[in-house]
Amino acid sequence: MDVVTNVNQPSIPSKLEINYTHHHILSFSSKDTSMNDIKSEFQNLTTAIIASTPGKLVQLVPNVVGCTDAAVSRPKAIIVNGKCLTYTAETLPDPPALSYKTRAQLEQLVKDWDSSSFLIIDGVGIPICYWQKLYSRTRPNAWKRIKDQWTKYKFIVGGFKSFESSKAFWEHMSLATAKGERVPNLTFKVISIVLRQMRSDQDREDAEAAKTEYKGAQFSSLFSYRKGGRQFVMKKPQDIARLYRRLKKRPVYWDDEMDIDSDTEENG
Repeated sequence: MDVVTNVNQPSIPSKLEINYTHHHILSFSSKDTSMNDIKSEFQNLTTAIIASTPGKLVQLVPNVVGCTDAAVSRPKAIIVNGKCLTYTAETLPDPPALSYKTRAQLEQLVKDWDSSSFLIIDGVGIPICYWQKLYSRTRPNAWKRIKDQWTKYKFIVGGFKSFESSKAFWEHMSLATAKGERVPNLTFKVISIVLRQMRSDQDREDAEAAKTEYKGAQFSSLFSYRKGGRQFVMKKPQDIARLYRRLKKRPVYWDDEMDIDSDTEENG
């Protein structure tokens, strides 16, 4: 095409308009973003395109819905194997999925509880036992997803370690709680039932010992809790037993946690 220009022609402002089709792709994680958020972002994009307004870059933080900017960016620290590691909600990855079902896997769980590399921060493997401290306040939504499983794993590991050896643990687990019949398939569920029964029996025994040793007003004074400004005497065996063992300085592995199934009287 030939272009002819006239150097004597005055300069005239020109406007070049180009119509073209642009393909926009938005990426969302279904588990981290609600449908309302997706609709809102889609509407904002549509409005921006129609109004010909410039866009802006927004950095999305995964799995920190409900956290303030200050809470997200506030660094926290944890010491693992003598090394101090810092992290925030932005840098802390999602908790890895875990599964322990067979006998060999449950033995591995005991090892992974204190030494594992499923989760890594600054090149350091974080054992499973630290995951509650990492996620419960920094990534509460992530902790909510794994809390039940993590608590059950903690209970299993505590039960395993309460025996003098691996052989003694599996020998005890192989016996049914009531009939004394050997259980051929020791599943996670079966082991949990056996350990819970052991816990229930021990709590009942220690609660009876407390009632025998401390009587009348002394028992009411020691084994009580406050709720709503009022004082109540404990009734649940697990609460009485927990306090009794604390007084005798002989705690068991489940005393440092809330009852997995229900709240205790002591905690109101």
